[in-house]
Amino acid sequence: MHCNILPDSLNPRSIFIGKGEYIFTETNDILLLGKHKFVSVNGAGFTDVIFGTDRITVFTPWWITTWAMIIYSSVVVGIIILMVNFRTRRFKIKSELEKKEFEAKKLHEVDEIKTRFFTNISHEFRTPLTLILGPAKQLSEQLKDEAAKTKADLIHRSAKNLNHLVDELLDISKIESGEMKLKACPLNLVKIVKESALSFSALAERRKITFIINSTVDELIAYVDSNKVDKILSNVLSNAFKFTPEMGKVEIGLIRNEKFVEISIADTGIGIPENQVDKIFDRF
Repeated sequence: MHCNILPDSLNPRSIFIGKGEYIFTETNDILLLGKHKFVSVNGAGFTDVIFGTDRITVFTPWWITTWAMIIYSSVVVGIIILMVNFRTRRFKIKSELEKKEFEAKKLHEVDEIKTRFFTNISHEFRTPLTLILGPAKQLSEQLKDEAAKTKADLIHRSAKNLNHLVDELLDISKIESGEMKLKACPLNLVKIVKESALSFSALAERRKITFIINSTVDELIAYVDSNKVDKILSNVLSNAFKFTPEMGKVEIGLIRNEKFVEISIADTGIGIPENQVDKIFDRF
């Protein structure tokens, strides 16, 4: 390729030409070109130039070669794919979160409906139970016939037990709705334990189970809700007597530590299998 470079048409620092071999028609052209600091291929960037006696060879810059273009395209496509995957994953995570929030909302609504149902039905039970408890107690006190008195006592005890179950239903609904509040005050814990244990004395005597309350003192003042403590003790003692055979032993211990009072209940029953110990506090 022949090239004639005119001095007045040249940029003082760079020449913009295409790649290839240039043969100059005039000697001063090559000398003039040698004075220029840079040679740029079609304005795409400066490149390597080999100077001969009457010609120059201009090479394509590596960053605009075919392989460079392929690499650039691959990088762009890769970035697009990453962005699409990121957006897809983000959308998926968002959808899953919305789904979980929706499910949690529905579960909460179901819990509220269940709580309202238990609360309403418990209140409905209270009215007829109150009407049964009063007359049954009066009959038990007024009747002279022992057989009739025993039957009236049975009616009163059964109604009282049913009323206790209704109270537990109300407590469960309050716990699930977060409305259960402790009414703690300083009380003698030894007295509360003995009163709770008293209701199991007849059962222990009938089944010939040794029932012991171990306490080194007669008074242990602690801030407790007597109603809640009584329910806890009744439930645990009920299980202890249920799974303890005749001629066995159930023992309640009260120990005072520096800051706490510890109540322990031990029995000689069948115990809890080791593989189920971690499920001890699961809902029944």
